[in-house]
Amino acid sequence: MRHILTILILIFIFGCSTKEPIDKNFTSKYWNLNIKEQDSNLIKYKDQALYFNKGVAYFFDKKIANYSISNDTLIICDTSYYDKWIIDNGIRSSAKVDIKFHKYIKDDSLYRVTYKYLIGKILKANTDSLIIKRIEGYGFPFKYNNIYRFYNDTMLYDLNIKVDSIEFSSSLCYGSCPAIAIKIDKGLNLNFWGGKYSDKQGYFKGQISKSQIDRFENLIRIANIEKNDSEYEPPIDAPYVELIIDYNSNKTKRFWGYLWDFPPRIRNIGLEMFDLYKYSSLDSCDCKLNFDVQLDIPELRIPPPPPPEMIEEMFRDDIEINEIE
Repeated sequence: MRHILTILILIFIFGCSTKEPIDKNFTSKYWNLNIKEQDSNLIKYKDQALYFNKGVAYFFDKKIANYSISNDTLIICDTSYYDKWIIDNGIRSSAKVDIKFHKYIKDDSLYRVTYKYLIGKILKANTDSLIIKRIEGYGFPFKYNNIYRFYNDTMLYDLNIKVDSIEFSSSLCYGSCPAIAIKIDKGLNLNFWGGKYSDKQGYFKGQISKSQIDRFENLIRIANIEKNDSEYEPPIDAPYVELIIDYNSNKTKRFWGYLWDFPPRIRNIGLEMFDLYKYSSLDSCDCKLNFDVQLDIPELRIPPPPPPEMIEEMFRDDIEINEIE
């Protein structure tokens, strides 16, 4: 009886101390950062996504670095090779290449520099939660806290969303960005306008498949569209986009600005809309199609003259010089 009791106690202790297995497939999910109000350094990144794609880790729409997993350790680091001339002449930032490296370098040698964004122990990785303890690392965003908690963003699914239509447009830029506008709806209709630099130019009509509209509906359901901001001001040299989602018969959500600043899930919707016309069967049409998104037709946009006070300011120096002379 005593031996049986001992065995039961050992089984109980062993069962209680068994660590939950780590789901190595956690890199196939999007992980939203769970931040408390007192974590002031990261509060503005609350609910932003950490995700992994083709061997690279991303956070808040920004590429971090290559990643690898060794047992229960997540390693995110950037390894580069520099020769002495590059380091001596300060081509790279001091954050990655410091003067202390110089003594290890011969004039004709290459030096490997590894920037450790994060070396972290995976405390938990399952369907819903990812918890990482920082062992080492000083890269964004892993230089602020010792423990990072994430939740699977598919927990935000809103299965009640029923898409009525999606419209997307993209403008020209200082380079060769294509100007397009595209609309799809639950009736499987596709309308497209292609402007300058577009693969197809003019007005076109076509059809999409039921599986395609279902895919967009699923993307929108997990994008948490109602809780995200609407405007993301683009840089002066970048194209702007407009994304309008009509859903549940009487609701509309509009996103405008720089596509690469959109939250990852919403940006994915824009990227798929941007490419949809390239692999869709379209018929050219003579009639002008109407879109709610703003079309980029620059020849119709004549900028107004600057106000008089601005003109005076522009030539103020010339006026002052003439007066002196």
